[in-house]
Amino acid sequence: MMRRVKIKKYRVILLLLLLFLIYFSHFTSSQSSSLTKITINIPGELPQYNETGVQKWISGIWHYVNITLNSNIQKLTLVLYKGSNIPVTHDITNYYEWEYDNGNWVDIEYGEYI
Repeated sequence: MMRRVKIKKYRVILLLLLLFLIYFSHFTSSQSSSLTKITINIPGELPQYNETGVQKWISGIWHYVNITLNSNIQKLTLVLYKGSNIPVTHDITNYYEWEYDNGNWVDIEYGEYI
């Protein structure tokens, strides 16, 4: 009797785990299906990468940001920040945020022209 309860418990856990994986794999794939590539580089220079292969962004220097999509979108937000966690206080040395909305780019954080 105890063995049946244990088997039933594992089946329920396995079923919940499978449902969780199916739900989140569908959610993330549908959210990122339009994005195919992002490149960031200083004009006239090759892209630079850190030791983990992530492209570098050097604050205070003009950069080209190329976002390649495989479908048309109406809204896109690009957020870049220094470090692995979003800074508590934002300034031009550690945080940038832009939003594309139906053909217009807006600097959300500082209101500068882009």
